[in-house]
Amino acid sequence: MSLKTELIKLAAGLIPMQTRVVVRGSQQPPSMAHVLDVDALHGLLRSAEQGYTDRLFGLYRDILASHAHTQAEFSKRKLAVLGQPLTLTSRDPKDAAQEALNTAVQEHLADRPGWLRALSHALDSTLYPVSLLERWYAPSGKPGWRYEIAGIQAVPHIHLAWPYGEFSLRDTDELGNFVGTYSTPDARRHFSHQGHLLSSVPDWWGGPMRAILFWWLFSVMDRDWWARFLDRFGSPFLQGSYDPADERGRYELESAFSAATKLFGIVVSNDTDVKLHQANATQGGDAFQAFHETANQEISKLIVGQTLSAQGQNLGLGGGQAKAQSEVRDDIRQYDSTCLAATIKTRLLMPLWRLNGWTLPVPHVSFGAMASAEAALDGQLVSSLYTAGIELTDEALDVLGRRYGFGLQRLATKPAMPGLPVALSANLPATLPLLPSVERRAARQRQARGAVDALVRRASPKLARMMQARAEDFAAAILSADSPEAAASAIAALTAAYDPGEADQLIQDVLTSAAVNAAIAT
Repeated sequence: MSLKTELIKLAAGLIPMQTRVVVRGSQQPPSMAHVLDVDALHGLLRSAEQGYTDRLFGLYRDILASHAHTQAEFSKRKLAVLGQPLTLTSRDPKDAAQEALNTAVQEHLADRPGWLRALSHALDSTLYPVSLLERWYAPSGKPGWRYEIAGIQAVPHIHLAWPYGEFSLRDTDELGNFVGTYSTPDARRHFSHQGHLLSSVPDWWGGPMRAILFWWLFSVMDRDWWARFLDRFGSPFLQGSYDPADERGRYELESAFSAATKLFGIVVSNDTDVKLHQANATQGGDAFQAFHETANQEISKLIVGQTLSAQGQNLGLGGGQAKAQSEVRDDIRQYDSTCLAATIKTRLLMPLWRLNGWTLPVPHVSFGAMASAEAALDGQLVSSLYTAGIELTDEALDVLGRRYGFGLQRLATKPAMPGLPVALSANLPATLPLLPSVERRAARQRQARGAVDALVRRASPKLARMMQARAEDFAAAILSADSPEAAASAIAALTAAYDPGEADQLIQDVLTSAAVNAAIAT
């Protein structure tokens, strides 16, 4: 490679694309949903397996445009992510420079033309095999900025192909007509997003949406079959009887039947036998309805992971299934958010940081607040740790803050935890080292005596009377101990004459109190 070529390649990496490719929509494949059958669908799949996916993606377009159930379920899945605000969280929330830059970039992205539509197109890859987008830049006049993102646009899926198994773009002429050649997407201009889990299935096979094609086809054919059934058997039909030797009577009966569609009645002689039959549409309708609902439920399972959000179902007492399906939907939402956030960070923010020469860390990207179930689990964990005498570090608070999308900090004065075996003031350990030695000693004595009083209140009447008589001894034992084990030994010595079961419970309470309040080692 020549020096000139090397320099051109280096400059291309430093100077971003500042022009856009005009994507014309005149080359949309014709609609085929109305003429599709099982054989034609198999033909589309065989063509896609050779790498030519334009007709298959055209069918995907027709399904999403015309099938209300699929469109509604797909919209639910995307809205679960897009309905939450995009948040950029600094690596160090206390760094004012990081906070200011992240706020500016977040506002910049929100102001880009077609930003939400671009994100929606990226989320198409939860059903499509991949989504491709184009970005271009412009010189910026903002202080500290060299370039800014001028715009982002979606590349229609019908422009994608995999000839010989290589991800490619179909080339077009100036009018947008496909010319039959292919080119590799430009990494400086294009970036892709993949939001599904089919890691072992080739992209050109059609992605997850391939799995719902036959369910969609059967549900549509089911509607057509039902319409034909009603057209043929939905209205009552007439049956007449005549004498085989009376040809004139047969002719008059046929004429009367023909006129019945206009007169809504029939005129025959008394000797003519006419019966009115009604088709059993109810039984046939139930069968068609059950089949149609089954097809739609299979589509819902694939797209949103559950069926309860599409139609009401009687789950019986307790409704445990509802909770399980809700958890599945939360898992899908969390995965979609994580994948899209990773794409935004690696394909948009990192190049923007590099082009502008920013040395501050690239922020963490997230969508909205955590699910209520996850927040409840976090709250239970923090409460359990506090009860066990474990306190979160500042780094842990930063991690939780990034998960929730807002900052967390410690209270200046920690509230006492109710219901503990020993009701000691939770903020004393933090303030004791600042007190003079005499005052600190007095404070610890009050703590120890408070611990004894709490133990007395929890003990049985007999044990309480025995402990009350030796309250000062118990307080001295707790005060003089330098560890939970030493406190337990001292209490065991004092309770040697007590009932073994009551003494064991008392020692357990002392150990719990020591672990929670950390007062013994203060």
